[in-house]
Amino acid sequence: MLRERGIRVDVGARADRALLLNMAYLKAKLGLGPAVTLKIAVTLDGKIASRPGKRDDITGSHARMMVHRLRAVHDGVVIGIETFFTDSPQLDCRLLDSVDPPVPVVIDGGLKFPDAHPWLARRRAVILTAEEASKEREATLVRAGARVIRCRTKGSAIDIAAAVAELHGRGVSSVLVEGGGKVFSSFAEAGVWDGMFVFVSPALFGPDGVGLADRVVGREDLGARFAGASLFLEDVVVSFINAKTRGALLERLL
Repeated sequence: MLRERGIRVDVGARADRALLLNMAYLKAKLGLGPAVTLKIAVTLDGKIASRPGKRDDITGSHARMMVHRLRAVHDGVVIGIETFFTDSPQLDCRLLDSVDPPVPVVIDGGLKFPDAHPWLARRRAVILTAEEASKEREATLVRAGARVIRCRTKGSAIDIAAAVAELHGRGVSSVLVEGGGKVFSSFAEAGVWDGMFVFVSPALFGPDGVGLADRVVGREDLGARFAGASLFLEDVVVSFINAKTRGALLERLL
């Protein structure tokens, strides 16, 4: 009708970006399982910290606002226990008004999470741990309010696909994976992801900085399809969609 009236209509513009931004909703409505979004912040030289064990604010306030918006549309936000101790993150949506925070999910194979932390009683944090983890520590954390999920392992690491399936079975059907580098890499290399946001800062940390991954993995290996880039003052956010997820969505939608 619009074309008949002389109005130009472009169909499919920024389609991958639209799929990415509606990923959690679409996967839930189409019965395609849990939605997993990866997020990482790096410097221009590919570093995630200026030195081991150091917490750095890599991106600016505008990019951080986008992170809070990402949290707001996911059921849970995932970090590793090393990131928990290094960064002491809040994992909330405090930069937004009247938005409930996502459930904190911590990958903690040895159940080192402190049993007096406010996440347990106030936000019912989920601890993903190994099957052989201490039952005594589990009981202590559960009494404090935690939800402990034992997951099978692959080698010495928790099986990422199994962990996400366990979360989905307990009502956490969309997760934002915030890190650190090892957790980000484990999800990416396992192929357990649907969307990815890489926040790139103009900062340079140099040779002493901590790299994103121990080894370089190409976009083709990860099945990462470029979905767009946005500028937030000094920071650039580059987004990708998993090619397999994209195919599954388009098969159902078209």
